[in-house]
Amino acid sequence: MKVYILTDENGYIVSVTNKNFKSSGIKIEVENYEEFLENHIYYKYLGGVLIKDESKLNLSLLNIEKSKARNIRKVQFAALDLYDKAVLRCDIGETPEMKNKRDNFRKAWLQLPNKYKNISKDIESLYPITPDFIEKFI
Repeated sequence: MKVYILTDENGYIVSVTNKNFKSSGIKIEVENYEEFLENHIYYKYLGGVLIKDESKLNLSLLNIEKSKARNIRKVQFAALDLYDKAVLRCDIGETPEMKNKRDNFRKAWLQLPNKYKNISKDIESLYPITPDFIEKFI
């Protein structure tokens, strides 16, 4: 399919349309229009050649996965907060073993987004296991 693109100063595609509304539009032919339209920001047009920038795509996917983990972490930390309040009110008797598990759980969640580097591995597989005494507060 023939489309018109606009690029930024680095050659990245910033706009795609089937009509040339601006005189600066570049007419190109794309094979998989739907995929191209959905992911055009990951393409460069340099020297008359359309190039998919896999590193930019991977970085974007990595940031999406880290964002998912941060959102799940908020839920886990809300449960931790409720648990801590219950301990402080003496509603729950915390043993040294429970305190150690709680601290390790918190630390694992804090470190997870920064440790995740390989998008081929599912980030959910790295989520720490919630101790049963904290799970009650989710």
